[in-house]
Amino acid sequence: MKIKSIIGSILLTVGALAFVSAPANAGECSAEDPCHTYAMVDGNGTVTNIIVCQPSVCGSGTFAGSRVVPQVAANPLTHQNQGGYLSNPDSTPVKESNGRFTVTNDSPVVSNTVIQEETKNVVLTSSIEKGTQTSFTFNDTVGASDGRPTFRSEPMDKTIGATLSVTELSKSETPTVIAEEVAVFEERQTEQFVELTIQLNNLQKIMRNWNWFKMSLVGWFL
Repeated sequence: MKIKSIIGSILLTVGALAFVSAPANAGECSAEDPCHTYAMVDGNGTVTNIIVCQPSVCGSGTFAGSRVVPQVAANPLTHQNQGGYLSNPDSTPVKESNGRFTVTNDSPVVSNTVIQEETKNVVLTSSIEKGTQTSFTFNDTVGASDGRPTFRSEPMDKTIGATLSVTELSKSETPTVIAEEVAVFEERQTEQFVELTIQLNNLQKIMRNWNWFKMSLVGWFL
């Protein structure tokens, strides 16, 4: 038997994305006929399942009446499968189009740092709303020993908002909030618009750390 559904344990979850692993059948995988991970794709381009299969079986692009697309290449040394990418339950599905798989992050993207001052700690936080997307192709996984591709960031939807905040905490065993500033943008904006808005609203703490916030929002700015 040269195929099996991947129903093993979830090793990594990132937003809508699950990296799932299951062993292929020992002794059947070879350099000539490696055990890749294939995605089963419905008519809407949704990945409904991922399976371990070989080019000799799934190379035609069809298996068990379903369209199959190679997703993650086998290990280059062992030729065994290396898991694959499938949506978590109740999350935005992984989509496929012309061999490119697109995944949607169902959690906010949060960046933060702590600046230690003499009498207080200053916490800088930027949060980009859920809905950011990344993508990859089978070729992005070829030669990788762990099967994990380098994801390409996709253009963000204009409706994705962002929140910037500065929180000053006392230096004590039980830190308390001394002061806080927050700026909320309900949709993407230009860097110039955000900077001007912060200045006009006299958000001095955010403005004082503007260079850090700029770096954290590089992909979000229009």
